[in-house]
Amino acid sequence: MDIEIRDKTNADAFCSIFQHVRLFSDHINITFNETQLYVQSMDSSHIVIFEIHLPKTWFDVYTRKEGSGDTTIGISADIFSKVLHTRDKTQHIRLEFSTEISDKLTVHFTGNDEITTLDKHFSLPLMDIESEMLSIPDFDSDVSITMPSANLASIINQLQIFGDTIEFHCSKEKIQMTSDSSVVGKMEVDIVNSSQTSYTVKDDVAMKVSFALYRMRDICSNSKLTKDVEIVLTDCYPIRVTYNVGNGGKMVFYLAPKIDDSR
Repeated sequence: MDIEIRDKTNADAFCSIFQHVRLFSDHINITFNETQLYVQSMDSSHIVIFEIHLPKTWFDVYTRKEGSGDTTIGISADIFSKVLHTRDKTQHIRLEFSTEISDKLTVHFTGNDEITTLDKHFSLPLMDIESEMLSIPDFDSDVSITMPSANLASIINQLQIFGDTIEFHCSKEKIQMTSDSSVVGKMEVDIVNSSQTSYTVKDDVAMKVSFALYRMRDICSNSKLTKDVEIVLTDCYPIRVTYNVGNGGKMVFYLAPKIDDSR
């Protein structure tokens, strides 16, 4: 297996994606198949599932041994993040792996014309990680929101001042995000259609769904990954947050709702 990213925007996105993965999982399996690089993992509290989809066309080089089937490697998310952090912003990324040669992933940062920045090469040990691939069903959305990712991250940080839970109140008349504490007070944020933000709501929708703010904060740590973020809400289903990184690439989060005991 040999893949390479020469495009600076894609290389930056690749680093950003995998540097934030460690917020959710200590170890991850990366699968290389005929069509894409794919990751699916779950956080330690089992309330977040995240997926990474990077199609083969997203890479400048994507070479696999013919007829080899899917190739899955397990690595430490923390070590991989630290390695990616050493890359100079103008360097290309190359990943190599061969079961016949080694049980290690080789990472190369090359292609910088600056004399002061040197090529770097890493050899990372692989791990056997037992994980069951979950089948996530498609579901119709009751509410769909597209807004600047930086705005969402800022709102989530502010809501955390007032509690540990974010509530979405959704109807045809309004969409509102709230956080409430008997000690600190309450914050309400109205989502409105504008030149930067858009939303759609099914005609008969009237719902209130709640999620853990600390996990929403971690999800929003990817705000620099893309200009906009897509949010999908459906009653009694996880919230889906999607960062589209261009050319079919995306990072998707599913956060389970909090249980309302009053129902």
